Amino acid sequence: MLDTRDYMRQSEESDHWWLRHPAWLQIIAALVVVFVLDQMNAVYFRVPYQQWLFLTPQALSHGYVWQLITFQFFHGGFLHLLCNCLGIFFFGRLVESRLGRTSFLKIYFLSGVVGGILQALMGWMIPQYFGGATVGASAGLFGIIAAFAMIDPGAEIYIYGLIPVKIIYFLYFEIAVSLFFTLVPSESGVAHTAHLGGILFALAYMRMDTPGWWYRLRQKLPSLPAKSPRQQTADRAIQKVRLATAASAPKAAARANTPLSPQEFISSEVDPILDKISAHGIQSLTDKERDILQKARNKMSKR
Repeated sequence: MLDTRDYMRQSEESDHWWLRHPAWLQIIAALVVVFVLDQMNAVYFRVPYQQWLFLTPQALSHGYVWQLITFQFFHGGFLHLLCNCLGIFFFGRLVESRLGRTSFLKIYFLSGVVGGILQALMGWMIPQYFGGATVGASAGLFGIIAAFAMIDPGAEIYIYGLIPVKIIYFLYFEIAVSLFFTLVPSESGVAHTAHLGGILFALAYMRMDTPGWWYRLRQKLPSLPAKSPRQQTADRAIQKVRLATAASAPKAAARANTPLSPQEFISSEVDPILDKISAHGIQSLTDKERDILQKARNKMSKR
């Protein structure tokens, strides 16, 4: 039955209060709360927790690995916080709606972790430029921007609200800037290397989750090893959908003017789409397939 599918029914976990709101909104709320508490501590309490929670190469080398997460919640000032929150608001909404809550959180936090690791590596090698404390959600944000660019490369954004630029070109520009200031460091106070690490992780994540990437890569590098079990499973699912579609085509043409029963609609139209989601993620769906799922949801809501 359609309502037993994870994609179509409300999860029992939705009863938990932290799942009733989108993840991007919860992240913004957490960033604001931490900023307020940090400012209050600076004025009233002055507890020296920075050495425990801000990311530094020295602390990381002593095993303070939790800093790879905690540094993402602190900011160097209100403008720093505002820019990151606005970025999460504009880009995070689309990415979470397309990829789902789990993938969104993976991209955001793991981009921050990889960006922090890369920043720390540079701090060990060139401490005079990269050895200071690193804070901010920018690495995670740029991971989200990279994911957005992979999902909809032709989308336009407006720099300073005035200059229209395609998101993919903006991403290329940011990669170039981050790479330049990683190779030619300055004392600007911007963690360009962390930005670069976040972007690279998100691009790798999206490539791994994009249908057909393995085939394109094997054509360029024929010496690659055999496909992973996950890819083999995805191939079988794709083949199953193709065979089912080919077999049902004559029948579909014969009954084109006959309305489908709910069970027939689910079996012939919805199940192949759900199999595709299972194999490749919701971002692989076409607009037509998304419309079919929406019709299925509407039918379920009327039952």
